[in-house]
Amino acid sequence: MADTSKWTFWHDHTGDWSWTMTVPNQHGYYIASFLATIVTLAGASAWNIVSLLIHAHFARNGPATDIFGLQQQVSLRNSPSGLRAAIDAVAVFLSWRGKPGRRRLRRTGLVAIMGMVTWTSFFAASLTTSRAATEITDRAMVRAVPKRCGFLKYTFNNESDITKSFASSASFEDLMDDKWANDTVAARAYALSMQSESVRTERSRSAYMNPKLGYTLEKNVPCALPNNSFCYNNDNATISLTTAKLSSHADLGINAPAKDRVFFQHKATCSIANNHAFLSDDSNYYYYNLGPVGRPNETDATYKHRKGVWSKQVGYQLDAAYAAPNSIEGGYWRPIKGIARKDAELGVVFFSQNGVTYTSPVNDPFFISNIARNFTESSRYKSDWFVRILICAEQFRWCASSDDAGACTEWGNQRRLWDEAMGKRTTLPWNAAQRATAARIAFPTSSISIVDSAVNLNSAGKFPNPLFASNKVRFNLLSSGLPDDQWHKEVSGWFETALADYQATTDEYARKSSGLDAFNVLSPFTDADELITKRGFTHDMMPTLQAQCAEQLVDDTAHVQNFNVVAVIIIIAVSAALVVVSSCFVEILDVCSDWRYRGFERSSRGKIARQADERLHLLRHTLDGATETPRAWGLAPWTGVPVVVGPAGADDDDEKALMTERDCIVQRPVMKGDDLTMYPTQTDHRHSTTSLESTAMLR
Repeated sequence: MADTSKWTFWHDHTGDWSWTMTVPNQHGYYIASFLATIVTLAGASAWNIVSLLIHAHFARNGPATDIFGLQQQVSLRNSPSGLRAAIDAVAVFLSWRGKPGRRRLRRTGLVAIMGMVTWTSFFAASLTTSRAATEITDRAMVRAVPKRCGFLKYTFNNESDITKSFASSASFEDLMDDKWANDTVAARAYALSMQSESVRTERSRSAYMNPKLGYTLEKNVPCALPNNSFCYNNDNATISLTTAKLSSHADLGINAPAKDRVFFQHKATCSIANNHAFLSDDSNYYYYNLGPVGRPNETDATYKHRKGVWSKQVGYQLDAAYAAPNSIEGGYWRPIKGIARKDAELGVVFFSQNGVTYTSPVNDPFFISNIARNFTESSRYKSDWFVRILICAEQFRWCASSDDAGACTEWGNQRRLWDEAMGKRTTLPWNAAQRATAARIAFPTSSISIVDSAVNLNSAGKFPNPLFASNKVRFNLLSSGLPDDQWHKEVSGWFETALADYQATTDEYARKSSGLDAFNVLSPFTDADELITKRGFTHDMMPTLQAQCAEQLVDDTAHVQNFNVVAVIIIIAVSAALVVVSSCFVEILDVCSDWRYRGFERSSRGKIARQADERLHLLRHTLDGATETPRAWGLAPWTGVPVVVGPAGADDDDEKALMTERDCIVQRPVMKGDDLTMYPTQTDHRHSTTSLESTAMLR
């Protein structure tokens, strides 16, 4: 989660100029409304500037203009928006249709087009202000609040607990097994939730930078084993799954500039084994001899299956073993020659269908079931083999960039991946920040693999089986049948689970759930010495590892909104500039006119027209035209508003002192067609007033 109690400013390295402001959702609504409002004000200001320029263009002919042109100029001078001006221009044009005149269409078109262009431009701009923020339906990538940042150390918080007794050690191992199983179950659930939407369910919202890591599946690829004869002889018996070049930033959410990012790939090649190459038996068991499991001197079979014994309660059953190249530790599988590979991590899965039968033959090479069993009403088909064997070789590599031309290291095992991260190999010219990021990704890979996904799901007890095929089995006994590529779906599901585990473990570095309180954390702040002396990190990696505690990106749209700081500044600056320029644009044009007509004893035609066509000056002309004795008028400083400064007929400044309140009161002028019931009824007076007022308005 992000910190929703305050505003934060940070740099999102996803793109250039990506300074980001994260605010609580309720504050985000106010900011979005503010931006839309100032853009609206900017639109009105922009039209004021444009209309004054068009007005100045029309006013070049001076006072000798037709009434149509005068009406256009008055409309321009007093229109509140481009849309209103365009409508008024068309209305005036239509009203004068059929009357003598020239160039009316051209003048109307100029006003209408410029008005609509200005209005639509700022209407679109007000809509696009939302792009400065994430809408509630979009994703808001924010920095997660750090919690116990660091690498998980697989010991108790109180390390003496693990040495007190065998019981405490055993309980710790149980705790670890539970963690791995729970992590895999969570990853499986997440991977399933990210699959395409069905009719009934929607795809869940992801908290990760990239909701679903991409990969490609290739069919009919060469056998994964050095000895091809160990693979099942079938075109559908080997597949390869390879991730895209996963970015530490765009895919795993480690916020960093482009120069400090790394790219990572994981490839798994899985082959169905040829049972005949490894099978032996006695009176009680079938033995599968792919290499011993345990200490180096072990000679037992890799796996054994009791003959004629299966449980109706089990259904599908999986067992697995892992191979660690050059390892002398107990518990690992040591593959025989022809299987063993030093350039990959190997895992083997033993699959038994027990008593599961099918209503139709199954030709999938992993689930193959073509042996008919006759029942009273119909035939059912059981597995051709008591056990099927799947061997997967998993490899990893680093890349310099996400494009195809970018250099990459050689495909190798986890040890090679770690050595590249630690700088023990120099295939890629990484800086310290890149090596620290690579080490953070590589640190937990030993517990992330296809075979781990299958084993942990099988042992978690929270899924009936790690196989999608189990969803079609009723009572662990009967299935309706399976497609020929069912095993592709199973392996793809395990691979997607592993990819989701990468996302979770990367996020887990910055923040730990309360369920991990029993474990110690190797913090880059307090445990730097141990990371350097015992784990292979270097001093120059520590600043990056420390900074990354506050640079893990997660989606928290439900609580916060992000605003692009640069976009917000541009919107405010441009809008403010338009408002300021608009408020003084008349004065700017007047100054330009005065400079142009310097040395002349008259003002420019444009300056005179701008003042005469302004609505308050039009009212002044109307009021003076309604009386035989004009009042003394003056312009208020700064505002330019016409105000009465003396009684009617006054010429000298001395008479201003004689002005009374009566001099500021007028009778509203009227025209023919007005409601005259509230005005004097003397016909001659009304007609005289109307005539004078009409003459004044058409000056």
